Amino acid sequence: MQDALLGQQRVKAELAKNKGKNAAPAGNSAALSLAAPVDAPRSQRHRAVLRNLPPAYEWRTLRDEMRKIGDIIYSDIDVNGHGIVEFASREDLDFAVPRLNGSTLDGHIIEVFVEAEGPSTPPAAPPAAGPPRGEQRGEQ
Repeated sequence: MQDALLGQQRVKAELAKNKGKNAAPAGNSAALSLAAPVDAPRSQRHRAVLRNLPPAYEWRTLRDEMRKIGDIIYSDIDVNGHGIVEFASREDLDFAVPRLNGSTLDGHIIEVFVEAEGPSTPPAAPPAAGPPRGEQRGEQ
């Protein structure tokens, strides 16, 4: 069922690709016997990683918040409490990351980056300014 109408509401069915803390138990072959979607190559995934999420956040809450930003096809929270959100397009990903990075979510300042690029590292601090070469402090 893809973009079907149910009453006056548009419905979109999604298959879970869950590998996080909410994953189905291993050995559940009944669930795996269904036609499982083939994962897109990593180069074609439009995923963002969110760090410093509120501890009470669940994947459903994350999904609902991210739908306010763009069209998403997957969300999860891993065992470390980091959120993973896969957007439907690169445009949605590029729109979301700069708007979310450094924003506050339930009192937590979150760090957001594109999964394939990794977190940005802050620039190195410039060296402390000292007296010019050849001079010693106190000399004129």
